Amino acid sequence: MIQLTANQITAIRQHGESDYPHECCGIMLGHFAADGSKTVSELLPISNAREEEARHNRFLITAADMLRGEKRAM
Repeated sequence: MIQLTANQITAIRQHGESDYPHECCGIMLGHFAADGSKTVSELLPISNAREEEARHNRFLITAADMLRGEKRAM
């Protein structure tokens, strides 16, 4: 199970609302506990980089956004 705080859930909802009607995404960073639970410590919202008409049902994450997530995870 992934554990999110109420503030994190609100932030995810707000990101979705701000990018609507286009698809949006994000990266959740955190850690695994000894009991197998997963705790999110940071959210990185990502807006849709796709430029054509299908932005409402297709999503593109750029290499730069993935690299930003990788660097934050270190």
